[in-house]
Amino acid sequence: MSTHNNNHEPTSPVNYEQTTPNPYLHDAYLPPPPPEYYMHQRTGKAWRILIPFILLLFGLLLGILIYPAANALYHHTAAASPTPFVPFALPTSQVQGTTIPTTQTPAYIAGLSSGDPRKFVESFSKALLYRDTTNLSKHKADQFLEVCQSSKNPPPSETPACTNGWDDLAGQLSNGSIELIVDPTAQMTVQVTPADPAYGGTDTTGIITGQYVSTSNSNLPLSHTGTAQFWFLEGGSGTTAYTWDFVYLWPTV
Repeated sequence: MSTHNNNHEPTSPVNYEQTTPNPYLHDAYLPPPPPEYYMHQRTGKAWRILIPFILLLFGLLLGILIYPAANALYHHTAAASPTPFVPFALPTSQVQGTTIPTTQTPAYIAGLSSGDPRKFVESFSKALLYRDTTNLSKHKADQFLEVCQSSKNPPPSETPACTNGWDDLAGQLSNGSIELIVDPTAQMTVQVTPADPAYGGTDTTGIITGQYVSTSNSNLPLSHTGTAQFWFLEGGSGTTAYTWDFVYLWPTV
């Protein structure tokens, strides 16, 4: 049996330089230059990093240049139209002729029919304050009179300088030529006088003292300010407890 084995490596030396030349040792075997594709790839990566940086820098510079002008324009607009600040609502001024509240029926209207003297006086003063001739007319006598006196003596002490009916007084109140003022806390005094002999008995009159202020267009022979005295008959008709009968006006100076 043969034991010779052909599967073995040769033991003689091999000259690799002759069988496989080294391309880096011979000019004829220099490798080609890098492909142009790879050069573009390297350049593209650099631009991808550089372009966002340039845009960011440009945005910062633009913002620095524009900010002063934009800030000045905003503050100029805000100063030209400031928003008013109202910390709280001011109360309505208590000046005669103030508009009658319309959200609900004012309490003073019902108070004009009250038999309580204090409540009636308070309601009457508010009706005068609002120049509410409509509701005042519902509580006046048919022969209501406005009586003027030229002297400083309380009425009735002389021949009146003027006597006017309700329509005249209502016109004076409406156009502002006269103001009739009553303190809401004023006291009503009571005066009892004999009634008309034809009817017998007595008349009870409630008297409230206030003041008047007139203007030049009132056509009244009175000084600018003076005393106003309001006379009421107790026990009116219907729901009226006090019927307005007279208002006497006379100067105090």
